[in-house]
Amino acid sequence: MKVLLDYAREHYDRVIVDTPPVVSVTDPMIISRQAQAVIFVIRCGITPRDAVSKSIQQLQQVKANIMGAVFNGIDLGKDSYYYQYYSKQQL
Repeated sequence: MKVLLDYAREHYDRVIVDTPPVVSVTDPMIISRQAQAVIFVIRCGITPRDAVSKSIQQLQQVKANIMGAVFNGIDLGKDSYYYQYYSKQQL
């Protein structure tokens, strides 16, 4: 994996590696140590808080460079909290 990532870094501006969930297998832990940065993806309303917390702790233990998080699967339908919040914001 290191050789592949080194090659990709030399030939591309951005390299994005999608891994399985941290709590499922050890692959994300191994890859996170070789990545320049980690963006944690959380499925809104699905991923339990304790799983998020445990995953972040595991990534911190291997000194992964966690840059931030992305929430996906947010319901923006008219009945959702997010729709009402964002529809009132001035852009």
